[in-house]
Amino acid sequence: MPILTKIKSSIFLKLVLILIGFVILVNGLAAFLIYFTLDRNPQSMVNRYPVLLSKYIIEDIGMPPDTNKAKQLANDLNMNIRYELNNFRWTTDPTIAPAQEILNSSSYDSSKTYTYYNYRLYAVKKLPNGFVTVAPWLPRDFINLPKAIISVIAFITIVIVVLYFVLRWLFSPVKILSKGVEEISKGQLDYKINVETKDELGKLAILINNMTENISRSIKAKETLLVDVSHELRTPLTRMKLSSEFIDDEKIKTKIKDDVNEMEHMVGELLDNYKKGNALSKPEISGFDLNALIQSSADKILNDRIIFKKQNKPFIVKADREKIETVIKNLIDNALKYSKEEVLVNAVPNPDNTEGFILTVTDKGIGIPKQELSFIFEPFYRVDKSRNKAIMGYGLGLNIVKKIIELHNGTIEVKSEKGLGTEFTVKI
Repeated sequence: MPILTKIKSSIFLKLVLILIGFVILVNGLAAFLIYFTLDRNPQSMVNRYPVLLSKYIIEDIGMPPDTNKAKQLANDLNMNIRYELNNFRWTTDPTIAPAQEILNSSSYDSSKTYTYYNYRLYAVKKLPNGFVTVAPWLPRDFINLPKAIISVIAFITIVIVVLYFVLRWLFSPVKILSKGVEEISKGQLDYKINVETKDELGKLAILINNMTENISRSIKAKETLLVDVSHELRTPLTRMKLSSEFIDDEKIKTKIKDDVNEMEHMVGELLDNYKKGNALSKPEISGFDLNALIQSSADKILNDRIIFKKQNKPFIVKADREKIETVIKNLIDNALKYSKEEVLVNAVPNPDNTEGFILTVTDKGIGIPKQELSFIFEPFYRVDKSRNKAIMGYGLGLNIVKKIIELHNGTIEVKSEKGLGTEFTVKI
């Protein structure tokens, strides 16, 4: 049992066992291949020797033999020839045994047309003036070629199929891990990776799950702390506002009121964004005029830098009107914060979905560094680390936008160059 436990908990040991099994399989199949394709009945091959000896080697080559013809015939038939005549000695291979030595051997059988001698196949023909001996010189003479080709193909196929399924089984958790990491990278911190193996991949899945739980708890704790602090700030802000009314100096009173109003606005916006982010649920789909909604959203923001060319005819789409309004407002507001020039808003039908749309919001502001593009949709993340009071916000707007778009099974892309501007593209 301890050995089985070690094997289950180690990919390395599994790979070693697979390698051993693969070697055994290859050797077994190779042995079977040789056994199956070897012509174990040489009679099928050597039965042609009497014909070769009488018709070609004796008749065509002639007596005395024409050595050029003999060489050509030996090459064509993949065999060696030895002549031992009264006045003529010639061979294509000096290692061929003399005819008399073969005839005197214990393995010689006069009833057969062939003889095995010294692990080699011979056929000897007695002539009036001597002997002629032939012997195959290529191992393939013993192989049934059609069987060999079919067996090799089958052998390779079996090995590849077995190896594929074994490796697929062994590394199947990698696919699960990859999908899990992809979902977590999208911000789905509640996603759990289900890998049941006890090896390194299973332990890695447990560690990733623990990591996401810790990150999720950390983010929720940060959100809770921020919201609690914001709630607690309202009471002292209200007292400050009331107390400022008793100040005689109008300049000081006005300054305090402006600061308190600014803080109240910040606290209110923070709590509002937090509520929106946590209240997201299944979208209530309905048809509405997107052009009218964009124009209405722009009018509420009250900024003449917003450029939207409204079309005369309605642009009817199907989505959650209230949530899409939040997307439009947040994207426009984000563009206005980081740009002092015009912000261009455009909406066109989605060619991939007749009831959908493509919304773009483009600015010519400070841009976003490439190394920070992947973080801008995270909660509480801000590109501006200086906390410039002129750029108000808490890093929740884009996070809420992404959540709403994902609820609609849509996508959001961002293109930006530092110092040139940014473009957000929403596809629903």
